[in-house]
Amino acid sequence: MRPASLAGALLLALAGICSAQETPPAQPAGESNFLSRFFGGADKTQLSKLRGVPYQTSNQAIGVDLDLLDRRAAGYGLVSAPALEQYANAVLRKLKEASGIPGLPGTVYISATDDMAAQTTADGNIFISYRWFDNLNNPRLKRGQEDTLAALLAHELGHIALGHHNSDFFANAAKWAQSYYAQAMLVKAALEKKLDGQIPLPEQAKKNLVKMQYVVEIIDSMAHPAWKRGQEEDADAFAIDLTHAAGYTYQEGVKRFLELNNSAEEVQNQRKTARLAALQADVDASLKVGKVDVAINGIGTQLSQQLQGLLTATHPDSTARITKTSAYAEKFYPREWIEDAEAPVSDQYRKVAMSKDNLELIEMYNGAFELEGMFASLTTEGVREALGKGEKLTRKVGLKNVDRNNWLLFYEYARTMRYASDLGQQAPLASALPAAPPPKAGRKKASPAAAPVLKLEEVEEALTVGETAMSFKPYQDRIKLALQSGHSDLALSILARTDKKFELARSTLPGTIGFYARAGKAERATELVSLCQKKYIDMRDECAKASQIK
Repeated sequence: MRPASLAGALLLALAGICSAQETPPAQPAGESNFLSRFFGGADKTQLSKLRGVPYQTSNQAIGVDLDLLDRRAAGYGLVSAPALEQYANAVLRKLKEASGIPGLPGTVYISATDDMAAQTTADGNIFISYRWFDNLNNPRLKRGQEDTLAALLAHELGHIALGHHNSDFFANAAKWAQSYYAQAMLVKAALEKKLDGQIPLPEQAKKNLVKMQYVVEIIDSMAHPAWKRGQEEDADAFAIDLTHAAGYTYQEGVKRFLELNNSAEEVQNQRKTARLAALQADVDASLKVGKVDVAINGIGTQLSQQLQGLLTATHPDSTARITKTSAYAEKFYPREWIEDAEAPVSDQYRKVAMSKDNLELIEMYNGAFELEGMFASLTTEGVREALGKGEKLTRKVGLKNVDRNNWLLFYEYARTMRYASDLGQQAPLASALPAAPPPKAGRKKASPAAAPVLKLEEVEEALTVGETAMSFKPYQDRIKLALQSGHSDLALSILARTDKKFELARSTLPGTIGFYARAGKAERATELVSLCQKKYIDMRDECAKASQIK
């Protein structure tokens, strides 16, 4: 059987995901799946079927610590917000105690994602985006923020308690993600090979390839599988049961959680569609002026088809989801509880989430993702706007103050500067920024010396020398640049640091193996392939392929 193309594999996978969301697969006669075991019996609540039944560890679990380590390294990692995590975990403990399910796992961590994402893993870790706190801090929400947070956490606990991580769909989604990663890695390798300087290219063709390289990175973060629609609805019902048992309200609990979630999803889907369409237009335009090399056109065509596949992906009907949830609540719970909107003022929530430190932390991440949005347009105007805003924000903080809470701001600015440098665009000079207003008459105050303009290399080094960067991404970028410029010693010194910092986490292994292979360390690459195949059986192909890319 011929290997599927990148576009073909992605389109088939997406088609499978969309169909899985619509209708669950039929079960062979005599076989019962976990849904029928847990949910058979229309006159019982979801929670009542699980009370007193000890939790069974998922067969997809890799170990709590390994799972957490992987999430720290993947994407933009986790947010360092101890007080927020402590508060969220106190709410989670209250919910677990109210569940009556012995051994129910779950620990909350704050993730650095730009959407209001919340995910659970087979090991019971719960990762919620810092954006949930940003939205719950909205001044129009006068009370009940803890009720809403509890509903979110109860929903995620539902995925754990109901055994969704054991489903065939989850395994298939994992395989799809791995296949997508492996195919995308091949495209990245092809791009890097063309750009390594060994093959002379016309200037315009080189710029087109650089753009395509950044397009791959952007769409990597936008393509991911989701739960089945039925699983989301079951987790919603579980959340109703659990928040009622724990003493939270419905109106400002589950109902508000779904309203906020659906509103955020609608905005995210609009942004995603617009961004994908813009990227596709850019790739298509690059092809029209770059028909000088078959490989360039082949890569561009793959990306164009990839973008088309993501654009045609469907999303669950949010209105129908709320309707079903309301019907479930009305069936099992008194109208007084459903209609009661008098949730108490969440004093503890306000004390923690709205503290000065956490508000500044949220603002810092918002600024970083605003920069990313400008940069991700890959337009001259968007990149220049990102350069100007990035310089202003990073100079205000100062390079010597880069830390775990603001690293992403500096990373997004460095990435924009690198892209602009690759395409020959210039950053706006500090002298072009608006001048400070003159002091009022009669007031003499010495103005502080202006912070120096940050240099790209200094920012990239600051992110990777210490322990500031919270994910593998900045290290990955710098290793790649070192290899492209022939500085294998620098690449290997950074790899030694990441091996220790991220402890060869699952998400870092294929990339790490590929880097060692390209740096001429075949023995180390082979050693890590063996480790990968023993530790993560489902990733054996990806790790083996990574060692072959030179």
